[in-house]
Amino acid sequence: METLRHLMQWTPFLVQGMGWNVLIGLVSVLLGTAAGGTLVLLRLSPWAPVRRLALVCHTVMGHAPTLVVMFYVATLLPSSLHTPLGAVAVPLWFKASLALASTSAAFVAWNLYAAVLSWRQGDRATAILFVPNWLGIFIIGVLASTTASLIGVSEVIARAGVAIGAAGNQHMLATYAWTCALFVVFCGSVAWAVGRGRRALVRRFSASPAPSRGGS
Repeated sequence: METLRHLMQWTPFLVQGMGWNVLIGLVSVLLGTAAGGTLVLLRLSPWAPVRRLALVCHTVMGHAPTLVVMFYVATLLPSSLHTPLGAVAVPLWFKASLALASTSAAFVAWNLYAAVLSWRQGDRATAILFVPNWLGIFIIGVLASTTASLIGVSEVIARAGVAIGAAGNQHMLATYAWTCALFVVFCGSVAWAVGRGRRALVRRFSASPAPSRGGS
């Protein structure tokens, strides 16, 4: 009962931290989508040097360790940027999103490139699966956002540490289990919705007739 009271007391605090994880995951996948889409355009370029450069960038972004990228972004990017309109703050959560966007961009580029090729070949059912795959990338971003605690972001893992410390480590296992449950509920719900959407898209586009490739 004491452990239960401890968890109930700290749950609002943890849920607020979970909100930062969701925000970081969402912003990272949006930035990654923009960067990944640019990489796809470059990979489809008629100029071979541009395609090779895009492939190199794609490989580097997809294989660079997230923690290393986050360290460099947090260290090299200043806490504020000076613009003609004044200083603009660069919060830690945005730095974390920017670091995670590298991996998101690689995932987006890989899926979008395959989708474009499938679309050009008339395979609409496969191409449209980019949409649920994109949501899957968002889930990965939310899970990876826990690394943001290492640069000082007050997300759910960092807040779990605060809750554990407040009780003298007495409820450590229960607190981390409860934190894990928050991720399971949120990411599991999104994954369930993605699965239903994927099946609906496959049924719809598989039943649609293939477009004509030419006229008589």
